[in-house]
Amino acid sequence: MKTGDTVFLPRNVHAFIQLTEKRKMIVSYLPAGKMGSIFKVTDQWATPRTMEEIARFCRS
Repeated sequence: MKTGDTVFLPRNVHAFIQLTEKRKMIVSYLPAGKMGSIFKVTDQWATPRTMEEIARFCRS
């Protein structure tokens, strides 16, 4: 890929792998659904969370 290229991921894709040292990614959620409220909460986190804490949050 080169600068400006776009990748479309269909529904139900929940993982990806980065094969380079450095990359920028812009993520869009259309329709956003509950993502806005999730970002409001996670934006307040002062430190990184463990996978267990994230999983617990997502289940609540």
